[in-house]
Amino acid sequence: MLLAELEVWHSRPVTPTRRVALGHLVLPVDPTPGFGGLLLGAVIAAHLPDVDEDLIPDVHRLLDLSTDAGRAMMDAIVTQQAVLLAYLNDYKLLMFLTLAVIPLIFIIGSSKKKSSDGDLEEAVVLD
Repeated sequence: MLLAELEVWHSRPVTPTRRVALGHLVLPVDPTPGFGGLLLGAVIAAHLPDVDEDLIPDVHRLLDLSTDAGRAMMDAIVTQQAVLLAYLNDYKLLMFLTLAVIPLIFIIGSSKKKSSDGDLEEAVVLD
């Protein structure tokens, strides 16, 4: 049983930069804070020592889930990532649909027909 899942990709795993992408997310938040909130809190707690000491109060202020602003900020972050994943999934669906249609090219065939002497003739369309 999967309680919460967070997949994170760095542009360079050896020396991660600010270019980070989220992959598959399962972050349930009901009942508050939920397993998703606990997972996000654990990730932040694990990496909080790496944050500059001058920025820690700002991080606490921005991501304080006990305030409306903190919950709104977290909702905006998760929503932005969900929109990006939906956008990417649309293109993945289009790719699969395109690959599924390719065999129709061979089934439908050409509009030119062969004559008895082996030359190709244009098909005649009657109005």
